[in-house]
Amino acid sequence: MENSVSRKLGIVAERRRLAGPWQAYSWRPVEVMPEPPPGLAAGTCLVEGGATERFYLGALELTLHRTEAENYLYNLSGERPAVYVVLTKPEGDDARPTLFSLSCDPYEAESYDLGHRLVEAVMMPPEILAWVGAFVGVHYKERPFVKRQRQPHDPRKAAPMGDKR
Repeated sequence: MENSVSRKLGIVAERRRLAGPWQAYSWRPVEVMPEPPPGLAAGTCLVEGGATERFYLGALELTLHRTEAENYLYNLSGERPAVYVVLTKPEGDDARPTLFSLSCDPYEAESYDLGHRLVEAVMMPPEILAWVGAFVGVHYKERPFVKRQRQPHDPRKAAPMGDKR
């Protein structure tokens, strides 16, 4: 396998009507499709009616990097392996969020959670689980823990104290 591999995934989000006066809707990614549906335009409503609706937001590329294999393993070894979907928050009542990034690295997803982005962990489909697992199997190499050894302090080598004016 290469140092990095990519795959396009389709993203479905749920829009829920809110009762509060400050915001009309809340958005949340709810599904990752292993294959983006051909011919389905971004923004297409998949389920209509009631207080919640589901929209296809579009396709985005998920890239796995060799150097992040340990983080992917951490994700896969958890109770609920996830694909982290990062969206930009919508501006206005009728606006939809836009796709920003996808990751299987929980630490990368955490770095996007700054308040101006919406980050959600979506259950990883079995096809993606197998794909990420194969990548980790090839690229993960456990590194032994090496404790740093302290060097004894020699006061004769210390920097001079005070101002030399």
